[in-house]
Amino acid sequence: MPSTRNLTSLNNFLRKNKKIDFRNINLNNEKSINEFNWQSLTDEKIPILEQLKSYQRLLRILPPKDDVFGPEKIAKQLLKNDFKSALQIAEMPKKVFLSKTKSIFKDDVLANQVYKNALFKRKVVALQYINRTQLSEPHTRSSGLHI
Repeated sequence: MPSTRNLTSLNNFLRKNKKIDFRNINLNNEKSINEFNWQSLTDEKIPILEQLKSYQRLLRILPPKDDVFGPEKIAKQLLKNDFKSALQIAEMPKKVFLSKTKSIFKDDVLANQVYKNALFKRKVVALQYINRTQLSEPHTRSSGLHI
């Protein structure tokens, strides 16, 4: 997986695609990906997509944009510091996350909220995994209860 520290190509891509809400778009859909403006960036498409997916994962645990708060800037700063996902953040102790992100967050309230959101996202992913695992068990399939 490419490093997220160099964001030059990602920043160029984001400037060319300003109107897209990357918090909600499906980055696994080839049709959506092909509709982006890739002008002069087609050679870097795969590394940009990897960074874009990390950027999206981080955007999803940040509070929504308002007049004061810009999640896009913070997501990029987290990427520069090699944070790539909520699961990665949730795996580290809270004190470690807070100390590593002191320069990124202006206050501990926002940093704590992002950490809590990461923990919540990890719980959701774990529950989805458990559900899928249980639905694929032989006794569930044989009972006709699987979906």
